[in-house]
Amino acid sequence: MVLKFYWKFRIHFMIERFIYYFVLQWNTMETVTVKFQENVLKKIDESITEHDFNSRTEFIREAVRDKLDELNKKDLIQEFLKFRGKSKKKTTYEENRKTRGIVSKELMSELDKRFN
Repeated sequence: MVLKFYWKFRIHFMIERFIYYFVLQWNTMETVTVKFQENVLKKIDESITEHDFNSRTEFIREAVRDKLDELNKKDLIQEFLKFRGKSKKKTTYEENRKTRGIVSKELMSELDKRFN
């Protein structure tokens, strides 16, 4: 039963991923040529089989997206750290606790909307 569900889910996931990349490739993508050393390509090929990527292209595309996300996070953290300690107003523990409660409720309602 579990194995049947797994394969059904897996096939559905693969079809969705194929459609997603097919539409992207033919509608929104440009071709870029990249050269890699042989040992890097071997590592890429090992990762492709280990993590179920369909092709080198898909693997490289995902790696670039991950790197861009990582750089964006680093930039946001740096921007946030610029403001650390700059507040003129000091807050009490109770004020912080009340704010955390409000933010938690907003987050939970947003997650409920998204996943229910």
